[in-house]
Amino acid sequence: MIDRDALACTFSAYNCAGNGLLGGDAIHRHEPPSSEPDPFGPKTEISTGLGFEGTDEMTFDLVVSNLPAKAGEPVLKAFFDESLRRLSPGGFAAVVIVEPLAAFARDYLGSIGAHVIDTEKTASHSVFVYEERAGEKPPYVRDLPVSLKPYIRNSASFELEGLRYSLDTVYNVPDFDTIGHETLLAAKLVAEYAATAGACLVWNPGQGHIPACLVQKSWCRILLASRDILQLKTTEHNLRGSAVHQESISAPAFEVVGERIPQGSLNLVVLFVDEIPDRDGTLAEREAIDGLLMPGGIAVAVGSATGIGRLEKHRTECTVIADKKKKTARGIVLRRK
Repeated sequence: MIDRDALACTFSAYNCAGNGLLGGDAIHRHEPPSSEPDPFGPKTEISTGLGFEGTDEMTFDLVVSNLPAKAGEPVLKAFFDESLRRLSPGGFAAVVIVEPLAAFARDYLGSIGAHVIDTEKTASHSVFVYEERAGEKPPYVRDLPVSLKPYIRNSASFELEGLRYSLDTVYNVPDFDTIGHETLLAAKLVAEYAATAGACLVWNPGQGHIPACLVQKSWCRILLASRDILQLKTTEHNLRGSAVHQESISAPAFEVVGERIPQGSLNLVVLFVDEIPDRDGTLAEREAIDGLLMPGGIAVAVGSATGIGRLEKHRTECTVIADKKKKTARGIVLRRK
C-alpha cells in the first residue's frame, strides 16, 4: 500500500495489524516495499509515497486506487500510464474516480491501449476495471524515477514581507498561484517575533512559501514535516540549491515529530494546524512544542479560529505573547519560558 498521507498509512497499518496481517508496522519504518517473498507467509507492506514510488521493478496482479479529484489531469495520466506498465501477465487494475472526470478517464485509457473490461457508475463516481490489450503491453522502464513533473502546474514569483522568491507550485496543495490568508499571517508573525536565525521546524510547509523566506533570512537549519509527502517533496524541490541544511520528516501527526527531534533544539516552530474531525489533539501539540523549543524559543501557529482556539486554551511551558487574525485565519505566537 502506498499513499501520500502518512495518517492514512498509519490507519491502514493499524487495521492490518488488527486483522493478523504481517508487516503492520511498516509505516513506522517508512521503508519501500520489498520484492522478496516472505518466508513466514503473506505480508502487508505500507509506505508513504507518490504513485508507485519505491516499488522499483515490481509488477502486480492487481492495482487498486481511489483517484483524488483534485490531483490534476497530468497526474492522473501519469498514474494510468504507470499502472498499465506495472501489470503482470493476466493482471488488471481497478480505479474509482469522480463522475466529472469519468469521460476523461475513459478517453485516456482508450488512447494508451488499455482494454476496459468492466465499468460501474453512480451519480457521483465511476469505476473502471482495465487490463493491457493482447500484444500491446507498454514498454516497461527499469527503475522509473519518481518525478514531480506531472504535479507541477505553475512556476511563478512571489513576495512575502518584502522578500521575493520563485516557486514551482503543484496541484492539490493550497497557495499555488496566490498566497492565502494563513500563509500571509504566518509570514507576518514570523517576521515580527522570530528574530534569531537558528534552527526551525515548519509543519505543513505547503508549496514552500515560508521555508523560502526563512532561507533568505539566513536560518542555518530548516526541518520540514507533514502528513503529506507531496508538500515535503515540493518544498524540497523549491529549496534545491540552497546552502541551508534541511531535513524532511513524514509523520501522521505533529506530536509524533516531537519524538523524532532532539528536545530543546529549535529556535522556531511554524505550525499550520491540522484539523481532524472528532479529534482534538491540541494538548499533545502544545506539549510537543514545549519539548522542541529551547528557552526563549518562538512558535507561530496558524489555522482557523476554532483550531487555534483549541490550541491556545492549554496552559503549558509556553506563553501566548501575540494573537492576531487575518480574514478567516487566526494566528498565535508562543514563547518558551
